[in-house]
Amino acid sequence: MKTFLTYLDENDNLNPLFPYGGSSLGPGMGQYVPVADLNAQSEKELKKSDLDQVEKYADRIFASLGIDVEFTRHFLDRVNDKRNVKQITPAELTRLFKQSYKKYGKKIAQLGPDAEAVINDMKTDINMPFVLNLKGGELELIAKTVMRKKDFKTSGPKMSFENFINEKRAKQAVAGGKVQKLVTAFGYSFNGKNYKEIDMELVGIDNSSKIVTFNIIHPAEIFGYEIKIPFKNLRRGRYMATDTSKINEDKEDDELAATMAAAQRKLQGAKEKKALKTRHQQQIDRAKDSSANQKKSLRDTQSREKKSAADGIKRDIKQIKTKI
Repeated sequence: MKTFLTYLDENDNLNPLFPYGGSSLGPGMGQYVPVADLNAQSEKELKKSDLDQVEKYADRIFASLGIDVEFTRHFLDRVNDKRNVKQITPAELTRLFKQSYKKYGKKIAQLGPDAEAVINDMKTDINMPFVLNLKGGELELIAKTVMRKKDFKTSGPKMSFENFINEKRAKQAVAGGKVQKLVTAFGYSFNGKNYKEIDMELVGIDNSSKIVTFNIIHPAEIFGYEIKIPFKNLRRGRYMATDTSKINEDKEDDELAATMAAAQRKLQGAKEKKALKTRHQQQIDRAKDSSANQKKSLRDTQSREKKSAADGIKRDIKQIKTKI
């Protein structure tokens, strides 16, 4: 039971959790003054360390295209500018690079040095003007600035993308008396544990008992288990047709991760080859006074090591790509 004091804070002011009432000790109804600015930004300002993490992520995904991503000093200033109204977050910047890579990555790489354009996320209204520079034989994508602004105008090319994920599951699990092939159960309890979402695949329908059988396909921890649900229950709001765009998004994420992993393995492989070349040269230098047969044996050994290293790198990259 709540006591009278529950409705008052430490300073005898009205507790905002209980806005009705009041007393002679504090303000009454209509007199309560909020202690926080409800229009203030809830997200914290980004630090340079936050941008460094975003930059590392962007570098990893664009590395497969031979592009290095760099932020200007002005970018950090502008990302925290009050004119954005709502604070730009690291998650939004990560999404910006991820989706622009998916849709425009190859096109950006083909633009060449000195090209300029604007990347525009129509979901978040974030715009990022950039320029491409050639430095040391590598293409640099310089993110000049960033801003949250709807209908951003630019005289140059604008690379826009929308939200790739359909966040609303509008279709019912049963439409026109027909059960959907893929169904998602929301807030479903299975084996004593409550799950926010369970994705299921239709196995069969028993018309006599009016029971529908599904196999669980997600989450992974209960994959393959069978669920039997009465047909009449499937018509309720808890069960909806699975949002297949989510599945496509997951597949794209897997492909992107594999591409990044393959690019990283190539870079690692280049370092391994360089180290092997250095070691081989050191061996040759030490074998200057060796016999002809010893030198030939050394060259043969080095040749096998080079081939083994190259084959290992190719095998690793192939295994990464086959996981897509």
